[in-house]
Amino acid sequence: MNKKIEESINNFFESVMVLQNEHVIQTKDYANDIYKVIAKEKFGYESTPVTSNNCPNKQPCKLNRDIIHEKVIIVLGPVSNLKHEVNNKEILFYEVTIEEIERSATVNGKDFILMKDFFVDRKPNNIYKLD
Repeated sequence: MNKKIEESINNFFESVMVLQNEHVIQTKDYANDIYKVIAKEKFGYESTPVTSNNCPNKQPCKLNRDIIHEKVIIVLGPVSNLKHEVNNKEILFYEVTIEEIERSATVNGKDFILMKDFFVDRKPNNIYKLD
């Protein structure tokens, strides 16, 4: 990943935090594309599905059961309420198998639902640090 992209990602998340505090941004979907780029270019996850949670409120992590075959990368963004410890300067990447998800998740229609307790004793596989 080139320096310009890394600097832009860092600046972007600083701006997002300001906009969330001002209640301008109220969803998480904008960030998933960025997480996919970081997962691929920094950590080598080429074809593994990536899903994310960056909600500061009590939203669980929802995983579409149709896209998960063997494993998935779950990303907890800077302000995700699912983090064990609050750190707005880190993006956490978890490589999780379908077996782990099936043991821990509840099912709601086509979604697996993971709550904060899934991540409490789990160490991330990779951490992207924001400046």
